[in-house]
Amino acid sequence: MTDFSSSKPKGPDGEKGTSKSQNLRLSESQNLKISKSQNLRISESQNLRISESQNIRLSESQNLKISESQNLRISESQNLRISDYQNLKISNSQNLGKMKI
Repeated sequence: MTDFSSSKPKGPDGEKGTSKSQNLRLSESQNLKISKSQNLRISESQNLRISESQNIRLSESQNLKISESQNLRISESQNLRISDYQNLKISNSQNLGKMKI
């Protein structure tokens, strides 16, 4: 797996991160894995899009937080799995459509 951390610009808080207008794209058969005590943060006006046959899995004690005016889109045949002790928080003006429970 390629490590992009050294080439990422520093954000306003001094931490390396993804600047606006950058995209995280995962091609087929790739995974985004987030280990314990790590966060996936998506700032305003950014999108997390997961194409067919891809999965986003969050392990124990992890959070997926989506702020206002953001979208999490999951197309057909995709899964969003949240295990015990995990939270999916959706703030005002956000939608989670076609969710099967």
